[in-house]
Amino acid sequence: MFPGVFPAPAQAQMQVFTTGGQFFPKPGAKMYYVEVLGAGGGGAGASAGAGNAGAGGGGGGSFASGLIDASRVSASVQVSVGAGGLRGNGSTTGSGLSGSNGGTSSFGQLLSAGGGVGGGVSAGGGGGFQSFGIVAATSPARGPDGAPAGGNAENGGGGGGNPAINGGSSGRGGAGGGGGGTANTSPAGGNGGRRGSGTSGGGASGASAAGAAGGAGSDDPLLAGGGGGGGGSNTTTGGAGGNGSVGCGGGGGGAGVGTGGAGGFGGRGEVRIYWW
Repeated sequence: MFPGVFPAPAQAQMQVFTTGGQFFPKPGAKMYYVEVLGAGGGGAGASAGAGNAGAGGGGGGSFASGLIDASRVSASVQVSVGAGGLRGNGSTTGSGLSGSNGGTSSFGQLLSAGGGVGGGVSAGGGGGFQSFGIVAATSPARGPDGAPAGGNAENGGGGGGNPAINGGSSGRGGAGGGGGGTANTSPAGGNGGRRGSGTSGGGASGASAAGAAGGAGSDDPLLAGGGGGGGGSNTTTGGAGGNGSVGCGGGGGGAGVGTGGAGGFGGRGEVRIYWW
């Protein structure tokens, strides 16, 4: 189970969807408990040039859950699992590219959870919205360039970090990716946010000056985190952002004097179904 959610009975059985498919009613089941996690947004690629800021990390996917009477699952249910957002490439001649949004995950017409927004060239992506019912809530657009870093959330995804800022964390949704470091002054990138109450899970920031890559988020479902931001470089290429783990945003690329670092990929979504 994801952290801090409804405890299924000890005798419950479980099926996990990491890609889309059909869920079929289970003989003898009285209740179903379903957890849905949207995918994380991709981190943006950084711009090239002395003094340029690193790119923003992707936002984390949102979380939705529900206790469903077996009478409402009398036929097969279509399960959709959101794909992680693609990373943005860094640039050699100017501005980098934004990351793409993470996909929505859903359990038929009963539950859905929106994906996180892709990171902007100089703004972190917003966390995904939670939504019940067949129509998923629209994920927020990323903040304008220079917007404050995304904050923490409970069921929604944590926002991605601005340049050199840590990604936002989330109690149940996906965490945001850290922002990349700046060229010339070369601060390290921001750390990835974490999911749950743990103190770890987010990818570590890339080191400064050398333009080191940001770390990937932990694959532990209780500690899953966003990718770390790439380090800035005062010589050539900025560090790449780390990839987000399940439901979490990718880190932003670090800026470089010659080439901006690429962002990290957002983590895929997931759907978990328990029955007893």
